[in-house]
Amino acid sequence: MFLATILSLAGLIAVTTIAVGICGSIQWRIHCQNERDTEFKRELLSNGFSVDEVERILRASSAKAERSTPRFRHSMRSRKAMSWALHRRA
Repeated sequence: MFLATILSLAGLIAVTTIAVGICGSIQWRIHCQNERDTEFKRELLSNGFSVDEVERILRASSAKAERSTPRFRHSMRSRKAMSWALHRRA
């Protein structure tokens, strides 16, 4: 009983450590992306672009990025596969 308690606590600590590490990694990536965005805006402003032009450039580039992002179209296929698997299993 004592050993099971120790092992469960060790597992809980390990899972918590992994979760904190993943969250830290994600936050660091977001921070780096924000720094790059800020530096890009500063560079555009220092090259003589107005604030309105910078906003227009950023909006156009983000809209283009959204259009070029591949969309995963697996939801219907997954539903069909799940339905087929459930019917087959029954």
